[in-house]
Amino acid sequence: LLIKGLPGTGKTTLALEIINQLAGKEKAAYFSSRVSKQRLFSQFPWIKEKIRPEHVVQIPLTVEDVRLSSVQYLIGQVSRTLREIGEGFLVLDSWDAFANELDYTERLKAEKTLISMADTTGSRLIFVSEQFDHLNLEYVVDGLVTLRQTWVFGERAKTYERAEYVERRSVRELEFEKLRGVPIKNRTYVFTLAGSRFTYIPPYEALTLLEPSTCVSELDKNRLSTGVKELDEITGGLVRGGIFLIEIEHGVGLRYLPLLHVIGRHTSSSERAVLALLNFIPLPTFLEEKPEERGILSIVYPEETYDDTAVAYVREYESLKHRYGEVLEIIDLDAIETRFGSRRAVEFLIDAISRGFSDKMPVIVLVKGGMVSSGIASRLASQHIILKEMDGTLLLYGVSPRTGLYSIVSEDRKMRMIPIL
Repeated sequence: LLIKGLPGTGKTTLALEIINQLAGKEKAAYFSSRVSKQRLFSQFPWIKEKIRPEHVVQIPLTVEDVRLSSVQYLIGQVSRTLREIGEGFLVLDSWDAFANELDYTERLKAEKTLISMADTTGSRLIFVSEQFDHLNLEYVVDGLVTLRQTWVFGERAKTYERAEYVERRSVRELEFEKLRGVPIKNRTYVFTLAGSRFTYIPPYEALTLLEPSTCVSELDKNRLSTGVKELDEITGGLVRGGIFLIEIEHGVGLRYLPLLHVIGRHTSSSERAVLALLNFIPLPTFLEEKPEERGILSIVYPEETYDDTAVAYVREYESLKHRYGEVLEIIDLDAIETRFGSRRAVEFLIDAISRGFSDKMPVIVLVKGGMVSSGIASRLASQHIILKEMDGTLLLYGVSPRTGLYSIVSEDRKMRMIPIL
């Protein structure tokens, strides 16, 4: 396996994660041109925790510091270690530091020698490289993985120059360029190095009902919980009397619905009503209204005219307020703008803001990419988050307050957020 990437992209962490996952039953060795034994175990202490003590003794985890050694000496050391570990794993990090001392013919000979030794002993070699030129090594290895750290931008950054900096976030991406004999179903994945671990983020699929990840309904007297622990931490929760704006970019599709459902279920569990104005969209079966939720979770759809829609919505709001005291509003502003125009959407938004401020309840507002009223909604919002899709992963970041990039995942049937670090 050849792992390529610029400095700091996570190559060493990925190589060690492979060792960590497989060293329970197989042996491992790590050769470094730049990381000493002390630094390795200091930066990645989990590698010792994951390998059982008897494996360290019986199946030595050989860490060789060869920064001052020649390639010939390295090959000799690799040969000796491969005989010791047998059908194990050996990492060469980084191969460039060893091979760049050689001319083309010597380098090719050294690479073929190493691969031949690995084949003889049944071992696996992991080469780590920072070179992006097409190397001969790419053609002889069985797998080629490239790691990148790139920028992602909000859609509005294409229109407003200042937004480029406000909505720019760093993301890590893995690409499978070659896996001999293995079909590549998804070529690219987002990954994170949170906790000094290599964790890939699978594509987000809204297939099952997710539960809130916290049981706290109120963060304090002025803020309600969203039901997602990490979202509360980075945004401060739902501010009473404020607008919580969720901007949904193209490519997200309907995968934002589980987030709304978690917020709604968490709010209703504290005997507060939830009123949602949604567009005519097919709801996934697992999000359909449950008998026990009927009444406390209410959905209103646009009527034939704006006036009919506004009257029906306010009538349902007053009914819920009379029965439950407090009502959390969730308004898909796109449902108004696409049907009645941007002026009516702004009018509906202002009315919702007035109700929320008067009743001291948060109002969640959804906007989609390209909406005329989204700019006004952004200026009026006390909190503003953006949902974005990349490589099938559902990403989230805050504009106000400004936050880093997170991925939304399902963990033990609960909705969680993982930082992309």
